Amino acid sequence: MRTETKGNIRRNKNQLGKLGFWPGKYREPGVKEFGAVAGRNGRLSLRAATALALLMTVGVTGVNAPARADEGQTISMERQPLGEALQALARDHGVNIIYDAGIVANKTASTADLPASLEQALHQILAGSGLGFRRDEKGNVYVFPVTGPHDPAGDDERSSLKQMDSDPEKSLGKRQGLAEEAEAVLEFEEIVVTGSNIRGGRSASPVFKYDREDIDRLGVSSVPQFIQQLPQNFGGGIAENTSGLVTAEDGININEGTGINLRGLGNDATLVLIDGRRLAPVGMGNFVDISMIPLTAIDRVEVLTDGASAIYGSDAVGGVVNFKLRKDFDGAETRLRYGTATDGDLDEFQVGQVFGSAWETGHALASYEYYKRDHLDANDRDYSVEASDPTDLLPRQKRQSIFLNFGQEVADRGEIFADGYYTIRESTRLGTNTVTLNTEVIDRNTEQYGGSLGGRFGFLRDWQLELVGTISESQAYGGYLNENTRIYRDLTGRNSRTMTVDAKADGSLGTIPGGSVRMAVGGQFRHENFWDPEDEAVDEARDVKALFGEVFVPFVGEENSGAFGRRLELTLAARYEDYSDFGNTLDPKVGLLWQPVEGVALRGTFGTSFRAPLFSELDESSNAGYLLYLPNPAVPSGATLAVLTRGNNSRLQPETATSWTAGFDYTPAEVPGLSLKVTYFNISFNNRITAAKAYLDSFTNPRWASVIDYSPDPAYLEYLAGQPRSGNFTSSSEFTDAEALVDGNLRNMASIKTSGLDFQIAYAFDTGIGNFNWSLSGSWLLDFEEKLLETDEPVDQLDNYNYPVDLRLKSILSWAKDGLSANLSVNYTDGYTDRRSETEVPVKSWTTFDLNIGYETGDKLSAVGLQNTAFSLIVLNLFNQDPPYVTGNFGYNINYDPANASPMGRVISLQLTKKW
Repeated sequence: MRTETKGNIRRNKNQLGKLGFWPGKYREPGVKEFGAVAGRNGRLSLRAATALALLMTVGVTGVNAPARADEGQTISMERQPLGEALQALARDHGVNIIYDAGIVANKTASTADLPASLEQALHQILAGSGLGFRRDEKGNVYVFPVTGPHDPAGDDERSSLKQMDSDPEKSLGKRQGLAEEAEAVLEFEEIVVTGSNIRGGRSASPVFKYDREDIDRLGVSSVPQFIQQLPQNFGGGIAENTSGLVTAEDGININEGTGINLRGLGNDATLVLIDGRRLAPVGMGNFVDISMIPLTAIDRVEVLTDGASAIYGSDAVGGVVNFKLRKDFDGAETRLRYGTATDGDLDEFQVGQVFGSAWETGHALASYEYYKRDHLDANDRDYSVEASDPTDLLPRQKRQSIFLNFGQEVADRGEIFADGYYTIRESTRLGTNTVTLNTEVIDRNTEQYGGSLGGRFGFLRDWQLELVGTISESQAYGGYLNENTRIYRDLTGRNSRTMTVDAKADGSLGTIPGGSVRMAVGGQFRHENFWDPEDEAVDEARDVKALFGEVFVPFVGEENSGAFGRRLELTLAARYEDYSDFGNTLDPKVGLLWQPVEGVALRGTFGTSFRAPLFSELDESSNAGYLLYLPNPAVPSGATLAVLTRGNNSRLQPETATSWTAGFDYTPAEVPGLSLKVTYFNISFNNRITAAKAYLDSFTNPRWASVIDYSPDPAYLEYLAGQPRSGNFTSSSEFTDAEALVDGNLRNMASIKTSGLDFQIAYAFDTGIGNFNWSLSGSWLLDFEEKLLETDEPVDQLDNYNYPVDLRLKSILSWAKDGLSANLSVNYTDGYTDRRSETEVPVKSWTTFDLNIGYETGDKLSAVGLQNTAFSLIVLNLFNQDPPYVTGNFGYNINYDPANASPMGRVISLQLTKKW
């Protein structure tokens, strides 16, 4: 896991000693050689370097440093405070070790005999301390807590360093001057993590974090492949392998994209962000297409599996996925990848190029990625040979993406930043329906572009004001060619735009015995558009105004731990949003964290969330009514003249949800490297937007009584009669003669209740043959109850076809030594039942294995230009395990369930990553 770092040196007499920074090249007082600060740019200004040298002169006095040892030997070190041990280790190995002095206070190094390997020595020194470490691309070491309950992946993510001025005019030759100048210390400019608006704030919500190393370890080639491996994500809904096959409830995928569907609550109930900012949705405005995000541009992914409308507003019902892009990179990186399926003609090709520059006060980065994949023919899979020829299980995809990022420090505590992106994807699919035998060639194109411009400015003691303007736009277009009739028709293009202005201030309200009480307040204005450039009737817009606040209160901390435990923290948040088209909503959230003893943390959250109606759900331009006689045994004639409606509803209200979680984290000191994290979640998702499926049984099935109006408004009946899509299926009646109206339009009437457990166990240990890491994570659903109508009895849809299964697991075993690495992943999806017919059919579980073998050259092979190069052999679905057989599917006879399995089969890839 990674901790993003940025660098600032700041003069503050009250913060002396807050941060331990020990450059490894510094040896003894008076020696002029010292290492550079591991900040944003890995560089140090002259004035900052002078101040650091002086600070170290005071800080390292009396530390017993071990002598340098060769690899394979051990170093004898006296048992001493953990901070002093880290200082000595830094000097011995010539590295920079950065940590918050508060996290090592009152801790002792756990061993006196250390291996010469830096990584192994750090593991032993930190064993049982509740601390972990990581190294960045420049070799700097960051030490951070791994017991924080907000982070099941084990990354506290609190700190970021920034470079600022120190006073250069202090005397450098006198001891008194050294002490005074040493007050220019490095302090934490804490960053904002997913689930909070407060820099350095901690959320009690479960957040899973995956950095570049974690993603590369899986061997995936695209963002959708990565997301589909998360146990909390349901593959049903909108994805490229369900395109053209999804049912009406799942939405329309007009651009062959892929969405995220946390908890199986719908693609529009998961909020997707890039660097904490919204993206314009695609298709019918019903999902954010993650396949438009290039994998090579991502630094890490943070997945919050809890309702979060109190922080982010609409859509954050099932959770939030925040893609954080690479920024602080100095140099260049080239990535080449070629993969091929062992069965069929599917090939993948990927080229990624990153250029980055970091200077003393800023940074810039440009990233480009080209990705191409061939289609997958149903004839290439034994289970799908019944599909009419030709039918594609996966479409052909070609994508090009550019991401740009820039940041520059200004004034004393200021920074301006900007980013931009452009992605275009072309997709082609062949499909032949087994009923109509019509073959269609479907070409779909998607463009997405946008960017942001903003600044951060310090005021008061530690407050910061952030102003950001963001724009994001997506366009989808293409066409269908009927191979039988040779008739071509354009795909209706739908465009979406989101423009946002955010203002936020956060900082400390004061200090209580447990620590600093921190607060964030702010507002947002958002303008959203959805339109069809070829249909003037489809042109929707709305304005959204929001106010939000959040408070973080540490009742118990390091300074006053005792009878009430090691830590007790309360978080309160609320967000008010006013929509120009349907009204307003207020969503609160409360989180509580309690660490009664070292290594054990208990946490819980409670809050509300909502999803605003989509523009496509509010648009009534395509609504229709059908006049016909429907069977009705309750009337003498045996039939009732009725109007049956189908369409959208401009009077829809938001979907609402109540969520709560409770969990614990356990990191026993007795078993260094072991961690266990468990979270129970409970979500009640109400007022869901859906339509009654009443038709010929409208009057014979008591279930539909609540959607029948026996006194329909004549004006509304006349309006329906004039709609171009309406139809009169009688010979002599008019719409205004109707005796009843059966409302089949969208309404706020459905609900889902689901609960379950997320869990993760991880164990890291070192041996003489290498370093090992093992993890097992999973999502175990306990129930998934659904009601279509308010008057319905709830139906448990868990383990039903086209719904989430009760258990998904992922386990990873990794080994690394001397540049060599091997990673074995196991993916498990539990069996379920196909209840589409009167006879229930069991569907088997599905287990696949992925293997990733790599070698990093480091400074070797420089003679042939291959230094700093990583080679990887990746095999996804190692044993070529077919998906479980599911009879038929949506008229295409593909005979597998795309919501719970992939048709890719075994794919072997070679990847080269070269840093310049």
